[in-house]
Parts: sequence; structure tokens; C-alpha cells
Amino acid sequence: MPSLLKILLLDNSSGFATTCGLLENVAEIDFSIEQADSVSEATLKLSSSKFDAVLTNMNLVDSTGEHAVASLRKHDPQMPIVALGEDYDRALAKQAIEAGADNFLFKPISDGNRIALGILYAQQQRAAIKRTRHNEFEAFLAHLQVDIEKKNDAATLTRHEALTQFVLGLQSFRDFDYRASVLLLQDGCLFLGAAPNLPDEYNQAIEGVAIGPGVGSCGTAAFSRQTVYVVDIETDPLWAPYKVLAAPHGLKACWSVPIVNDSDVLLGTFAMYYDQPRFPSEAEREFIHLAAKTAARLLNIFSDE
Repeated sequence: MPSLLKILLLDNSSGFATTCGLLENVAEIDFSIEQADSVSEATLKLSSSKFDAVLTNMNLVDSTGEHAVASLRKHDPQMPIVALGEDYDRALAKQAIEAGADNFLFKPISDGNRIALGILYAQQQRAAIKRTRHNEFEAFLAHLQVDIEKKNDAATLTRHEALTQFVLGLQSFRDFDYRASVLLLQDGCLFLGAAPNLPDEYNQAIEGVAIGPGVGSCGTAAFSRQTVYVVDIETDPLWAPYKVLAAPHGLKACWSVPIVNDSDVLLGTFAMYYDQPRFPSEAEREFIHLAAKTAARLLNIFSDE
């Protein structure tokens, strides 16, 4: 049975139909293809849906291919990107790779299998990067935990102080432009653990909220013990009763993961807030889960105030 790959094709030229036709003739892979006419439309689609790879024409009508690749890579650092260019233009290929493409295919292309192999190669490249990234995430979080423990040895930290150090440390990592929150579960309600970069007014408004289905991202995540990705707070039904609390503070997206210890006891939630609607990249999904595991270990150490 052929495998299925969902591809975003950024192409506003007449070559779009040709590329689709070639991929339709690939025997061992079924391709589901969505078109984007512009870089802004492509990033919007990437924010709202999951794709296996992006194909982008380096000769767009309204944008340079180099700008397109750089914008896509910035939006999703882990997305496999294959650039397509004309007439064996090696300078253009070099620009595409330097901007963040994983592979470059020269046109004309008469065989869809060539494009399919190019996509699979790009996926392999990203998989290798993912392994490196996972190790980097784990090393960073382990170092952060050790640093907090050392500070506790020097001068005993309260649980709130330790979690605040944790959240501030997390937000110093990489280019994840977000505001983090740790909420703690007590008697079926969530209370502030640490959220130093969220407004006090907002933290106070949600203090003590009862967990349950449809209780924002964190209340729902705690109740269901499942990760909850709310891409757009304004329109998501989980936030219908609470979006008026988030809107004045520019909170537009919220992803939340239950914090569970080694004994499978639910301790609270770890959340990442964004100031724009957005779908989590693969790297962000991995990071938020690893961060929640680190939070569980810290809560085991700092179990009491």
C-alpha cells in the first residue's frame, strides 16, 4: 500500500500544475498537495495544519526564492524544505541551501520519482538534525535543573523561587518567543506555581480555576491528562469563557502539557503562551514535553513551600 505524504507547494507560476502531475504518477507514494501562492499564505497554512514537507519554487512571481526559503525555515526550523530552480543555476542552488533548504532540484524535471526522492532525502536530513536537537534540549534542561539545585544548596529556595528560576531559564533558550507558566494542582483546582512573564492581573484572574473539559488549555490538559494545543484563543471553544481574560494582554495561543511524576500522579500543567495565533512546530512540541518532565523532577525536589 502506498504511503501518504502531505506536501505544501509554494508556487504561483504555471509550473504548479506540472509539478502536481509529476507527483501523481509516483507509484509508491500518494501525495496530498496543497498550494500556497505567497510566502504569507504558506506560513499561515503551516501554522494551521501539519505537513510532511514543503516544495518551493525559487522563481516566484512576487518574491525571491531565497526570501521564501528563509521565511519558511524561520517559521518552522524542522520542516523538510525542497527548493526547485531553473536551468542548472548553481548560484541559485547555493542561495537556497544557505537560506535553509535541505535539498535543491534543478528543472526541467520529467520524472516525479526524482522529486519524491528529493523529498525523502530532505526528510532524512531533518531527522538527523532532530536527533541532534533532542540531545541539545535534554542537555540544556539537565543543566538548568542542576543550576537550580546548586542555587538551592547555596541558599534554600522556596518552591515558587525554584519554579520561577526554571521558567526564566527556559525562556532564555533559543528563539522560542513565548511566555511560560507552571500551574499546580490542588483539590481539583490550578494555582500559580510560576509565570513571571505573564501579567499579574491575568495570573490572579485564573488563580484557583477548577479543571475540566472546556476550561482553557491548562484546565482541559489537567482534566484530560492530555496535551492541548490551542492555536487561536479567540476562536477555540475551549477558551470561549476565558478569552476575555487573555485578550487584554495579547495572549493569542496557548499550548499546555500535564505535569506527571514517575508515579503517574498529576502535579499540574506547563504551558507556553504566544502573542500570535500559531500551530506548534515539531521542535516546539518536543521541547514542551521535555520541559514538563523537568518540571516534574523539580517538583519532586521542591515538594513543599
